[in-house]
Amino acid sequence: MMSILIQGPRQPRNNIDVFLQPLMEEVLQLWMKGEREWDKYKKEHFKFKVLLFITITDLPGLGSLSRQVTKGYKGCVVCLDGTSTKFLKHSKKMVYMGHHRFLPSMHPYRKNKKSFGGTVEEQEPAKCKTRR
Repeated sequence: MMSILIQGPRQPRNNIDVFLQPLMEEVLQLWMKGEREWDKYKKEHFKFKVLLFITITDLPGLGSLSRQVTKGYKGCVVCLDGTSTKFLKHSKKMVYMGHHRFLPSMHPYRKNKKSFGGTVEEQEPAKCKTRR
């Protein structure tokens, strides 16, 4: 198992490929050709192969790895084009609205105007898609 942590002001932003290129080249080589290794228990050689099974990231990390937009008007990686956004001019920030549409259709929060910007949520949950 290998882990990598990239954080802080010196993070690579969109240039994460510089860090991942050597890893991916080695993984590809070990997947395609494999490496001959010794199994001490069976007392024989075997072909050792490698694959990248999973990555765990925060939202900015997901945007870097998948090259999906995680900022701006379409910044939700689940909703994509169906992202409900609002720009708050005083704080100069983009906020993503409508998250209570993922609750069951009869959930009381869907009708709770007071807590959710004065609107009732009637939209269906966004379908999970991926951007290319």
